[in-house]
Amino acid sequence: MIEIKYDEKLNCLTITYSGKVDAAQGERFLSDIQKLNEYIMTSLRTMAGLDLSVMNEARGLELRAASKKYIETGLIKLEGNFAKLTNEGKLLADGIAADLFFTK
Repeated sequence: MIEIKYDEKLNCLTITYSGKVDAAQGERFLSDIQKLNEYIMTSLRTMAGLDLSVMNEARGLELRAASKKYIETGLIKLEGNFAKLTNEGKLLADGIAADLFFTK
């Protein structure tokens, strides 16, 4: 189950995962990688952007490195610890998010 709430204190969306999703054929458990990729997919689409500080340091650095080509081409901008899609980047959101997904 995914719960998305606006956090006024942080001025951003917070996403909580229960780790279990009801599916038509029973229950499905999300791995840590799947949860992280869901966070990337959903948070990139928000005005607040993707908060890199919610990840451990290694994952945050890895994501920053993967985002570099999108920053250089003007599709993502960094504002503090947040990676945000530019207007041009929003047109390519699915492809950018998929490219930033972790596989291991």
